[in-house]
Formats: sequence, structure tokens, C-alpha cells
Amino acid sequence: KTMQEIILDTNYGIQIVAGASGFSKIANLTEEERQTFVQELSELGEADVIIVDTGAGVSSNVLSFIQASDDALIVTTPEPTAITDAYGIIKIIATEIENINLGLKLIVNRVKSVSEGRRVAQRVISIAGQFLNIKVDYLGCVFDDPLVQSSVLHQKPFLSEYPKSRPSICVKHLAHRLENVEFREGGGVARFVKKLMAR
Repeated sequence: KTMQEIILDTNYGIQIVAGASGFSKIANLTEEERQTFVQELSELGEADVIIVDTGAGVSSNVLSFIQASDDALIVTTPEPTAITDAYGIIKIIATEIENINLGLKLIVNRVKSVSEGRRVAQRVISIAGQFLNIKVDYLGCVFDDPLVQSSVLHQKPFLSEYPKSRPSICVKHLAHRLENVEFREGGGVARFVKKLMAR
């Protein structure tokens, strides 16, 4: 199936390529599959924003997507292992991508308080700056809340199920901050695809 055939329209103003599609295994695509994916992406020329959720871990394919992007959003939690993983990903990006020219932004998920989110972010940002000489911006945090798990069980977005919950307010705040990011001129889908094709 083509990308256009597997795109799902939603009631929320976004379109989704579901995880059940063959493109969900981005990290493990062969060169031929990656070129097919890139070609399919070029059909999305009218999209305002493309978000590629690569999941945990970094492979050469994931690095390709990161390098072609305007921004990379790194999501971590307050757990020590998650913080270590976040730093590890930043380190790989800093050492493996030549002439890095993208914004690295950090989101701290499942926090108990705003101050906890800031503490975790400051730790990651400080270490990345000190040892990697790379700038990471703190985008914000998302509160831990049982309502999120409830939404997952009901297979409904918690933003629509519980729009006034703390996690929903956090996500709206993050979206607003991303909305105000200044993207490079000549960007968009065409540039993203062109950079992917070049790798």
C-alpha cells in the first residue's frame, strides 16, 4: 500500500500513519525500504508538520531522520535509567551527525511537579553542555496521571477524554511552544525529503 492509502484521518485535525503499517519499523528499514519510505513521504507535500516517532534507541536510519529534521524532541522521565538513556541519545546525535544544524529539545514526561521536570531537564542540559558542548532547550514537562493510563485502556486520546486534566494542559502548552518555533526558510516536507534522499 502507498502512504496515501494507509494515512488515517482523525477528528482532531491531524492524520496518522498507524503503527500497524510497515513503516512503523523505521529503525530497521533496509536501504531499499528507506528509499521507498522517502518516496512516499514526498506525497505529503501539503503537510504543515511531520512528526516521526522513532521510539527508543538510535540506529543509522533514526539518525537519518534526525539529521533531516528541523528539530529533535527527546522525551525522558525522572527515572535515572531514562535520564541516562536521554543523555546517551544526545551523545550519539552530537558525535555521529556532522555539522549538526537542528534544535534539540527536551520534554520530561511523568513528572510529579513542575520543579521536578525542571530539575531533570537542568541535569541533562548541564551534562550535555559540559561534556558534549551541545545546546539542549527545555521545552516543558507532562504530569504523571492515572487518567492517561485510563485513556490508553479505552483507546482514546487523553486530550479529548480529559481536556482539563493536568497532562492535557501540559501537552497543549508544549504544542503552543512548538507552534511558535521559528522554522528555517525553504523547509517543510520538500526539504526534509530532499535531505533524506541525500543520505
